[in-house]
Amino acid sequence: MMYTKRIVALSVSCSICAAFGGVFGWFIGSYFKPAEVFIGTYEQDLTAYNNFKQFLDEQNVKEDELEKIDFSSNLILDKISIGDIAGYAQYKYCNMNEYTSYVACSKAVSGSINNQTVISEYIQNGPLRSRENVCTSSSGLVAFGEIAYNFDSTNTISKSTTPYVGKYDYYRCPSKVTFDEANYTCKADYDQGKYTWSAEKMIERVSFVPEFPFGYNINNKSLKEGSWDTKDYKKREVSFNNRVEVVDGNYVFYLNLNSIATETLALYSANSTRDQNDLAAMEKPPEYKNCGVMLTTTKDLKIINLKSCEDYKVYTKLATAGTLGYCNIVYSYEKRELHSVNTTSINYFLAEEGL
Repeated sequence: MMYTKRIVALSVSCSICAAFGGVFGWFIGSYFKPAEVFIGTYEQDLTAYNNFKQFLDEQNVKEDELEKIDFSSNLILDKISIGDIAGYAQYKYCNMNEYTSYVACSKAVSGSINNQTVISEYIQNGPLRSRENVCTSSSGLVAFGEIAYNFDSTNTISKSTTPYVGKYDYYRCPSKVTFDEANYTCKADYDQGKYTWSAEKMIERVSFVPEFPFGYNINNKSLKEGSWDTKDYKKREVSFNNRVEVVDGNYVFYLNLNSIATETLALYSANSTRDQNDLAAMEKPPEYKNCGVMLTTTKDLKIINLKSCEDYKVYTKLATAGTLGYCNIVYSYEKRELHSVNTTSINYFLAEEGL
């Protein structure tokens, strides 16, 4: 699913955008201060879905017959944008009413200023969802945890632009997090109480709802021409040049994304710092110079893995920080129970090893 600047989806890549010393230690309760919010409404952007559905109709192919189409073929790519194919894969994932989950590991590197790690876990059990994010930093200034649930069966995702309904439980931990690096586990101590909010209030207060596990607006308008040639977290060369390859029977999309794709990331990052110390709070949304995504799917466009590289600047009163961001998200389709507050740790071994 894609979101224009309307909805600010908290994927783990969003979390690392604000990875400058101290900017993520925002608090709940009395620390939720009225401030400018860099978001709009919270409606779905169906650009990629509508374009892809029109393409399928022209090909006389149903949505459950995607394996009939070779999406790596130039003949097909002349008829449908690679951005709309990848965007449809996101839409398909978000609209599954079954068992899905992912674990994500993100690293943000700001030179000698501060390096930040965010571990995220998303679980869908039928109509119910939970999303947890746990953060630590090399400076020791940044440490937090947050988890949100939708325990209301009226929280639905439809093929309309109707705003989301239902109630959400949200917990925040401003500092008490534990990382066991030897065993690749992390845990937050949520001792600040529970907040029950509507979708509108979730967007206003914390800028995400559990239904949205992606942070990039991917469609035919969010691709940058040319190639971004860079190195990933492990210094391996990679070219993001809007191509698709077949690897081990799966599709791998290499996407070079523009500012349309990263707008929700930038808005979330700025909004998430509004309760910060004045020196740490962002004065404006970060500016992305480059953003590359490597999306791996099955032949029927079921997402298996997402990796990203980002090059952006963060603006605070304290400094302007050039930052490199890296993310690896590992997807699963096995049944899992939702996280239990203060009892469940996140195991991020596969996510970190795959960076």
